[in-house]
Amino acid sequence: MMSDDQVLNESQRDALQELGNVAMGSAADSLARQFELFVSLSIPTVTLAQSSSELFAAHQGAGELVCCGHQALTLGAIEGVAGVIIAKDDLQQLAALQASGDDHQALLQRVTELVAVSASNAMADMLGGTSTLEPAQVLAQQAPAQLLASLPALVQQPSVLSINMAYQFENQAFEAECFLIFSAASVAPLIQALEQILAD
Repeated sequence: MMSDDQVLNESQRDALQELGNVAMGSAADSLARQFELFVSLSIPTVTLAQSSSELFAAHQGAGELVCCGHQALTLGAIEGVAGVIIAKDDLQQLAALQASGDDHQALLQRVTELVAVSASNAMADMLGGTSTLEPAQVLAQQAPAQLLASLPALVQQPSVLSINMAYQFENQAFEAECFLIFSAASVAPLIQALEQILAD
């Protein structure tokens, strides 16, 4: 794995982690209000990877099936993907908590859209500008390799930058992972935006 020190200095990494706190914290708040449960958050993890496959190493367990929803986003010159990864069993637990009667595919799409819209809007507020989102793509009960193949081409390139955060519902076994992945071409404009934040 490439070190993020080669691109981001300590102050920029701190700013990017704060971007994750703001964006994913907003997404977690949307989920909490939707399901009327407190959502606890991990500290955001900032990673510069040689390939997107490294970003999902934790989900490469033998026989594990995961559910993933994601939406491609654009914010000026910054392009990326916002999404959520949920283990199959956790999606079933989430379905038991909701009152809408959605099937698993519809539920996964609803959660994806909640996360992506909230995170992208919060990111736009922080960095300035207006974010746009492509329609949500959802995959239920897929092997991690299939999940990776579903990601847009812009984040299949080398040197992708990601922010990941784990979610957990209070007093529930449910866990999920929210992610923002930025394309290699977006690293420079993202750093520029972060430097502007640091200068303010």
